Amino acid sequence: MSTAYIRCPHCGSKMTTARHRQMNELLKELTATCRNADCLFSASVYVEIARQIQPSLAPKPEITGQLLKGQPR
Repeated sequence: MSTAYIRCPHCGSKMTTARHRQMNELLKELTATCRNADCLFSASVYVEIARQIQPSLAPKPEITGQLLKGQPR
Protein backbone atom coordinates (compact mmCIF):
# COMPACT_ATOMS: atom_id res chain seq x y z
CA MET A 1 0.00 0.00 0.00
CA SER A 2 1.32 3.45 -0.84
CA THR A 3 1.15 6.60 1.26
CA ALA A 4 -0.81 9.52 -0.15
CA TYR A 5 0.63 13.02 -0.05
CA ILE A 6 0.01 16.37 -1.67
CA ARG A 7 2.61 18.25 -3.72
CA CYS A 8 2.81 22.04 -3.73
CA PRO A 9 1.60 23.35 -7.11
CA HIS A 10 4.25 26.11 -7.00
CA CYS A 11 7.51 24.41 -6.01
CA GLY A 12 6.65 20.69 -6.07
CA SER A 13 7.60 20.05 -2.43
CA LYS A 14 5.47 17.86 -0.20
CA MET A 15 2.78 19.62 1.79
CA THR A 16 1.73 18.83 5.34
CA THR A 17 -1.87 18.90 6.49
CA ALA A 18 -2.86 20.49 9.76
CA ARG A 19 -6.37 21.52 10.60
CA HIS A 20 -9.33 19.66 9.21
CA ARG A 21 -13.07 20.13 9.20
CA GLN A 22 -15.56 17.36 8.52
CA MET A 23 -18.08 18.84 6.08
CA ASN A 24 -20.26 15.71 5.96
CA GLU A 25 -19.71 11.95 6.11
CA LEU A 26 -18.20 11.93 2.61
CA LEU A 27 -16.28 15.23 2.53
CA LYS A 28 -13.43 16.66 4.63
CA GLU A 29 -11.63 20.00 4.24
CA LEU A 30 -7.92 20.09 5.17
CA THR A 31 -5.45 22.96 5.45
CA ALA A 32 -2.22 22.05 3.64
CA THR A 33 1.07 23.96 3.92
CA CYS A 34 4.19 23.60 1.79
CA ARG A 35 7.23 22.26 3.69
CA ASN A 36 9.64 24.34 1.58
CA ALA A 37 10.76 27.30 3.74
CA ASP A 38 11.30 29.37 0.58
CA CYS A 39 7.69 28.84 -0.55
CA LEU A 40 5.30 28.24 2.40
CA PHE A 41 2.21 28.16 0.13
CA SER A 42 -0.95 27.25 2.04
CA ALA A 43 -4.36 26.15 0.74
CA SER A 44 -7.61 24.38 1.49
CA VAL A 45 -7.75 20.83 0.18
CA TYR A 46 -10.89 18.72 -0.06
CA VAL A 47 -10.90 14.95 0.40
CA GLU A 48 -14.07 13.32 -0.89
CA ILE A 49 -15.32 9.76 -0.99
CA ALA A 50 -16.77 10.02 -4.49
CA ARG A 51 -17.89 6.48 -5.35
CA GLN A 52 -17.76 3.02 -3.91
CA ILE A 53 -15.52 0.33 -5.34
CA GLN A 54 -16.44 -2.40 -2.85
CA PRO A 55 -19.81 -2.04 -1.08
CA SER A 56 -19.76 -2.08 2.72
CA LEU A 57 -20.76 -5.24 4.57
CA ALA A 58 -22.50 -2.97 7.12
CA PRO A 59 -23.89 -0.17 4.92
CA LYS A 60 -25.71 2.95 6.05
CA PRO A 61 -28.63 3.38 3.61
CA GLU A 62 -28.24 7.18 3.47
CA ILE A 63 -24.54 6.86 2.54
CA THR A 64 -25.10 4.11 -0.02
CA GLY A 65 -27.77 6.25 -1.67
CA GLN A 66 -25.40 9.21 -1.96
CA LEU A 67 -22.65 7.04 -3.43
CA LEU A 68 -24.95 5.48 -6.02
CA LYS A 69 -26.24 8.84 -7.32
CA GLY A 70 -24.69 9.59 -10.67
CA GLN A 71 -23.12 6.15 -11.13
CA PRO A 72 -23.90 4.26 -14.33
CA ARG A 73 -26.27 1.35 -13.80
